[in-house]
Amino acid sequence: MKQKYLPGTIRDRMPDLMKQQGITQVRLARFLGVTPETVSRFVNGRTDKISPDAVVRMARLFGVSTDFLLGESDDPGRRR
Repeated sequence: MKQKYLPGTIRDRMPDLMKQQGITQVRLARFLGVTPETVSRFVNGRTDKISPDAVVRMARLFGVSTDFLLGESDDPGRRR
């Protein structure tokens, strides 16, 4: 059964995807080439800054489309 997702933003979806896939903020930060504090500040709403490159890299890591990650689609499927 395909999982259904509620509408959300990247800030809403990042923690859910991290939890589902067992990815820590430290691992995500290393993958993105930023500090864990940078990831924490974004997730907790203390900054809105996130690079387009980081969005693309997160989508690849989580196996979802950038549209899904950004909240433009509720379907996590990747577009090819």
